[in-house]
Amino acid sequence: MASLPSTVRRRLSAGLVVAALAAALTGCSLGEPAPVTTDFQVGGDRPATVRLPLGFEASEASPLLVVLHGYMGTAASIEGWLHLGDAATVRGMLVVTPDGTTDVAGDQFWNSTEGDCCDLYDSGVDDSAYLSQLIDEISSRVSVDPKRIYIFGHSNGGFMAYRMACDHADQIAAIVSFAGVTAPEADCSPSEPVSTLQIHGTADTDIPYNGYSTHPSAEQMAEIWAALDGCDLTADTTAAPFDLDAGLYGAETHSTAFTDGCLADTSATLWTIEGGRHLPSPSPAFTDLVLDYLEAQAQP
Repeated sequence: MASLPSTVRRRLSAGLVVAALAAALTGCSLGEPAPVTTDFQVGGDRPATVRLPLGFEASEASPLLVVLHGYMGTAASIEGWLHLGDAATVRGMLVVTPDGTTDVAGDQFWNSTEGDCCDLYDSGVDDSAYLSQLIDEISSRVSVDPKRIYIFGHSNGGFMAYRMACDHADQIAAIVSFAGVTAPEADCSPSEPVSTLQIHGTADTDIPYNGYSTHPSAEQMAEIWAALDGCDLTADTTAAPFDLDAGLYGAETHSTAFTDGCLADTSATLWTIEGGRHLPSPSPAFTDLVLDYLEAQAQP
């Protein structure tokens, strides 16, 4: 092969020197992403912002919390209501609060189960795949502790949290479903156990505590997941009542927990808010109690 002209060789050489210097200055080899030092976006044409925890250290694996809004909600609205992201980042968690897609009525939703809540106009969007890929993309950008990936969802987001536990148990340590249940036709065969927490008010008229149509009740949801996790189906109800709803007097919430015999130290728990509605006023303790629960869960 004929040798390259000297002017071309000089230009190529200069370009390689510049690239090598750039790589040296950034501390990265060619083709690798720059180190993450600020909040960043993932999700491609469905972007979501990943919030870094307080005191973020790139060399340390961090837990990841995915927060899912309800039907007609947004990422901004659920954060403004519960402030989970603010509190979780202080505790050292990575947080992503994605948005669902918008239907023809202009409302955002998650397609948790075909024909059920809440793809009302049959778009067929695969939110299970989207959220799984979001977790994978975040894990490719920063060091995520694979044993401490959590999902919290309200209402339609709670339905979606259960869908993720059914479809992607290998990715998720625990979910919290606040006023969301599982569609009756949902095919759920998790590949491994997942800890679940159902939070539900007895006065919820949108997703009734006692179930509706053929949808299970809040109590049945805890029992379903206790069985899926291989737990002894005798529940522990001895925990002292606590306050989750600032709009109700006193300690109105009690716990029903299936913890004995569960596979891989998982559990299935129900927090019943006596008199609680679909959109309660969270008490000052609400967020901390939810995060305390999640921090106690990890995959084996």
